[in-house]
Amino acid sequence: MCDLSCEAILRGQWGYSPEREAEFRNQLTLARHEIATDRVWNDALQSALRAAGDYCDIQDQKAKILGKGNAAPYIRDSVNSRFAERERKLALQYRESMGLLTQRREAIQRFASFRAAVMQHQVSEVTDRVCRDYPLPSQ
Repeated sequence: MCDLSCEAILRGQWGYSPEREAEFRNQLTLARHEIATDRVWNDALQSALRAAGDYCDIQDQKAKILGKGNAAPYIRDSVNSRFAERERKLALQYRESMGLLTQRREAIQRFASFRAAVMQHQVSEVTDRVCRDYPLPSQ
């Protein structure tokens, strides 16, 4: 959820010096606990990750079928149309889930800004890991 690089980023963003390590640890432990028990957040995150993974799988399948761009136009059109509906549904599911995550994080930001920062980092990290080779649908 928040590895060493995440911790380093949060320390820098929030100005936690080594003298305030205990305070940082307390904030991080509380944020981790609250995030872990936030069913709305975790359900939306899992939905976004599934959609992102499936979307990237389709992109990978298309790339394998089409090769290095040498496919004839009618083959490209056929491949793109074969995957178009599923790709559209996954993109919509991803956008909706990311929208829910954004809404949830913004609601949390109002009363627990440190937790919201951890949530934002979590979303960035996991979506980057799920789909490294292709851009995900924009919101």
